[in-house]
Amino acid sequence: MTPPVVKTPLMGRGPHTGRVRSLVVHSMAEYVVNKDAKVGPVGRISAHAWLGAVGLSAHALVRPDGTVCDCIPLTERAWHARGFNDRTVGVELLVAGDHDYLSLARACGWDTDAWAPIPELDREPAPYTGEQYESLAWWIEAAAAELGLGWPAVTSHDRIDPSRKFDPGTTFDWPQLAAGFQALRLEREPIP
Repeated sequence: MTPPVVKTPLMGRGPHTGRVRSLVVHSMAEYVVNKDAKVGPVGRISAHAWLGAVGLSAHALVRPDGTVCDCIPLTERAWHARGFNDRTVGVELLVAGDHDYLSLARACGWDTDAWAPIPELDREPAPYTGEQYESLAWWIEAAAAELGLGWPAVTSHDRIDPSRKFDPGTTFDWPQLAAGFQALRLEREPIP
């Protein structure tokens, strides 16, 4: 299944300086609520507008309804993971609704007082939709195929930068994404 795809350009940072080695899964609020002018625009702003306003970017955004926003060609660098942009591509899952940084962290399974994962029994349901998992698997498999990568290249922001980042969080369903990726890869490259 090919999800709806819309072109929503963001500013790239020129070509990658080396071979892309990883696809990084991120998450952010569908609508960012910010009260601190030092961080970015104050008020409620869409994720796409927020990224552009603060000089960040991603290759794609996946909305809660599964629509994929195609933002930057895979041949260009996006500004999505400090220190890793030259050899990675990034995709943002948009968590439905309005969130500031702390409410997004809590939605992704983090105790913002202790800044540690919330115990599994105490977590809220995952903030990601089935449509997002399907579209994310489609986007990642297509990007991986174009870049000559397999499932082991798929990682997350919290895995590559664990001292600073929590996304996509402890509620993210990696087995569901892996199963979707593998099913799509088998369609592309059937076993003889």
